[in-house]
Amino acid sequence: MKTKLTLLLLFGLNLLLNSGCEKVVEESELNFRNDKFYPINSDTPFSGRMVDYYENDQLWRSGSFKDGEQDGLSESYFENGQLERSRNYTDGELDGLSESYFENGQLEYSRNYTDGELDGLSKEYWENGQLVFSGYYNDGELDRLSESYYEKVVEESELNFRIDKYYPINSDTPYSGKIVSYYETGQLKSSFSCVSGKADGLFESYHENGQISFKWNYTDGMLDGLDESYNDSGKLLETIIRRDGMVDSRKTYYETGQIQSMHNYTDGQPDGTNEHYYETGQLKSSYSYKDGSVHGLYQEYDKNGRISSSKYYKEGILIE
Repeated sequence: MKTKLTLLLLFGLNLLLNSGCEKVVEESELNFRNDKFYPINSDTPFSGRMVDYYENDQLWRSGSFKDGEQDGLSESYFENGQLERSRNYTDGELDGLSESYFENGQLEYSRNYTDGELDGLSKEYWENGQLVFSGYYNDGELDRLSESYYEKVVEESELNFRIDKYYPINSDTPYSGKIVSYYETGQLKSSFSCVSGKADGLFESYHENGQISFKWNYTDGMLDGLDESYNDSGKLLETIIRRDGMVDSRKTYYETGQIQSMHNYTDGQPDGTNEHYYETGQLKSSYSYKDGSVHGLYQEYDKNGRISSSKYYKEGILIE
């Protein structure tokens, strides 16, 4: 009877201890397949804590898992033991506060996520602690920009462009700041600003002689607003108005500054009246587009303003 009682007590103690302890394994003890982590030689998704170490046995990273997916706090460390990143997950998706630090301990960014998407306040900092960017996100999209500073300047060769964003080489943090490039002569070739990896604001490109080549405006990585193109003498050649990346209207110019042509668009497709002019300003031709095809009366004029040709099109087909 005493033996049975002892065995029952030991069994109960073992259950009590195991129920209060989190299983901890090294990453080398797990396999990643079908988007989940499994213990080697097991078909049961891993639940517990996974850790990994530097060669000097310093903790590199540690994260909690539930049913094979990250769930809870995940942290990584620099080799000197300083915290590098702290992230929260729910069912494998970023959820809640995520923070990243420079090796000197200064906060690099602070972001909030909901179901894997940026949601709420995000802030980014320079290594000296100065604020770079502060904005609010809604379902992964920048909803409202609070503050942005573009004092940091890097050459385009120092960045990678992937998944429609600019990243510093060997970094997974989208770049915020100014990007420049140069000709071999040292003359500035282009200059533009980025917020969270996407072009935002004025993009300027230059001819090798230093004259402006074109000016584009971006909003959250998308062309938006006025575009201007110039020749190497500084003469305006073309202007384009864009809305949400789509061309809305377009004008071309002679070197004298006189309008050469005017074009209208709807959803990026030619639509509406188009006109071409002689260098004197006299109308040269007039025609219309409908749903991207020439449609309706097409008239051409001589330099004296008299009609020299008149045709009719229907949905891009000339009607004889």
